[in-house]
Amino acid sequence: MYEYLNRNQNVPQHPNQMIHHQPQPNMNNAPVNGGNGAMHSPRSSDALEKQDELDARRRMKNRERVRKCRKRKQDRLNYLEDRNNELEKENSELKTKIMRRGDGSPINKAMTEEALMELRAKQTNTLQLIQAIVNEGMMSFEASAKSVWTPNATIMDGVTGEKLTNIDSIVENKRISASVFSNYKIKNFSVEWQGHEKAMVKWDIEASLRPNAPSSIVLSSPFHQLAPHYNNEMFPFYMVSHLTFNGDKVTEEVRFIDVAKLLAVVAPKVREPAKLLDVVNAVASTSL
Repeated sequence: MYEYLNRNQNVPQHPNQMIHHQPQPNMNNAPVNGGNGAMHSPRSSDALEKQDELDARRRMKNRERVRKCRKRKQDRLNYLEDRNNELEKENSELKTKIMRRGDGSPINKAMTEEALMELRAKQTNTLQLIQAIVNEGMMSFEASAKSVWTPNATIMDGVTGEKLTNIDSIVENKRISASVFSNYKIKNFSVEWQGHEKAMVKWDIEASLRPNAPSSIVLSSPFHQLAPHYNNEMFPFYMVSHLTFNGDKVTEEVRFIDVAKLLAVVAPKVREPAKLLDVVNAVASTSL
């Protein structure tokens, strides 16, 4: 009977106590699982951050590649545009040279005899107009200059290299040349055609000089050097012009004074040896 009582004392009084003690083995596993989860979370976060960083770098590299590709394309486009402009300019210059040629180029070969005769007549009229407007004075020269020269026409001294580079400078040079020449007349001219667009013109000119002629006027050599020795005294001289035409207008002129004939005219009029030497030196400065 005592044994029975003792066994009863060991039995739990409440059934819940059994439920409370039975899950202990499972609860012992919970901290382990919980502990393992706590250890893996930071690693997963670091991995995600690294992946984001790699993605960001990849996007940045892609953007840089796109930028460089666009820049290369734009640079290439700019180069092609510049090259196209250069080629157009070269083409224009070549066309101008072809138009100026008188050596049997294709454009000249295509001209019929009738067309050539018509062109020669127009070019001869241009030479006659030059003679007229030079002799008539400044107003006539300025009014008719555009009928004689192209807008970018040049007139150059074949010895000194002095040059007028457009029609405005040609008109202005005519105006200021009055400070060198008190009189300037083209008496006559003869022409020798060289090809379809070129001609050699020999001008027979009579002029007088102002004593105090300035030395700064383009195309005035050797006349401003001779001016101190001649006081408005008329004398003849001869000039050769090599002309290039564009149609019926002059686009280029290269001038040469006939030095030998000029010396033959001016030297006999100088009696003092020192002055004669000055005259000879002045004229010789314009010879080849």
